[in-house]
Amino acid sequence: MLKRIGYTAGGFVLIGVLAVAILWGLSVGTVQFSLSQILNIVIDQFSSPLAIDDPMNSPDQTIIWLLRMPRLLMAAIIGAGLAVSGVIMQAIVKNPLADPYILGISSGASLGATIAILFGVGVMFGENFVGVMAFIGAMAISFGVLFISNLGGRPNSVKLILGGLALSAVCSSFSSFVVYLADDKEG
Repeated sequence: MLKRIGYTAGGFVLIGVLAVAILWGLSVGTVQFSLSQILNIVIDQFSSPLAIDDPMNSPDQTIIWLLRMPRLLMAAIIGAGLAVSGVIMQAIVKNPLADPYILGISSGASLGATIAILFGVGVMFGENFVGVMAFIGAMAISFGVLFISNLGGRPNSVKLILGGLALSAVCSSFSSFVVYLADDKEG
C-alpha cells in the first residue's frame, strides 16, 4: 500500500515537472513572455475560444498557440513514446541496460538509410524517403531478430540478444559494403 502511494506521489511530481517545463518552454524564445502573459493568453483562449489562426488574435497568441504550443506538445508526446519503447525493450530483454543497438534495430535503420542515400532506393516514397527506408530497415531487422529468437524452441532473452547482436554485425558489414560499392564521394 505504501509503495503504491509512493508511485502515485512520484507520478504527480513528474506531471508537475512536465507542466513547469511546458510553461518554461512557452516563455523562452526570440520573443520573451512572462508567466502572467502566458497564463493570460491560455486562459483567454479557453474562456473565449476563437479559431486559433483567426486574424483577430494578437501576435502573442499566434506565437504561443501556432508556434510554441504544438512543438512542445509534440516533444512531450514523442518523449513519452520513447520512454514507453525503452521500458518495453528493457522488459522484453530483462536487462535495464537494453537499447536499440543490442537488438540490431539501429544497425537495420542505418543500413536502410545508407541504401537510400547511396543508391536512391525508395525515392517513390517522396521527400522523406531516407527516413522511410530507415524505418523499413529497422522493422525488417526487428522481425529478423524475432524470427531468430523463435528458432529451436521457445524464445528467451538470451536468444533475442544474441540474434540482435548477430544481425547488428551483419547490417554493419552490409552498410560498409554498400558504401564501398557506391563509390560516391558526395554520398
